[in-house]
Amino acid sequence: MRFVVLLAVLGAALCLTAAAGSASGPTRTRVVIYTPFTTDGVLATGIKVTQTISGSCWTGAAGARRSDAWRCMSGNSIYDPCFSGPLTWVACPSGKGVIRMNLTKPLPRGYADPPLNTNRSDPSEVTLAHGVTCSFAQGATGAVAGLRLNYYCANKAWLLGSPDRRAALWTILYLPSLHATQARTVPIYLARW
Repeated sequence: MRFVVLLAVLGAALCLTAAAGSASGPTRTRVVIYTPFTTDGVLATGIKVTQTISGSCWTGAAGARRSDAWRCMSGNSIYDPCFSGPLTWVACPSGKGVIRMNLTKPLPRGYADPPLNTNRSDPSEVTLAHGVTCSFAQGATGAVAGLRLNYYCANKAWLLGSPDRRAALWTILYLPSLHATQARTVPIYLARW
């Protein structure tokens, strides 16, 4: 009788463990590549131009390391990234649409970043297991234990270094605040370029 009860308890524990594992979230990081243009060179369905400005681009984007992403300027404002298609303007994401920047000079193709390699380049934005979105920090930030403060999160936390891609579910070091004394590893559910 004890053996049967022990087997029943063990079976229930295994079922609970399996259920907990499947309820805990995805088992692999979802990779999304943003593109405002279709292969025909028109704006993708659902993407609207919210404003039109004029300006020029002078180098590849700091916020999205890929050959169709640019660092551009209009007046005294920098737009990064702006994405090129086969047109004479670039699309700079802004809120729920894009800003159309009509180019006053040709794109500096010699200063473009290499084509996107999702195995090597850092994503522009990541969403963590607890739903927080973090964006790649452009310019000078700081370092903790030799790791750059690479991502600034919507909840004012920071992510250190680059994602660890050795498993199907990527992870990264999470620093709850700049005053925190410890960073912990958290899963990345979604990576966007």
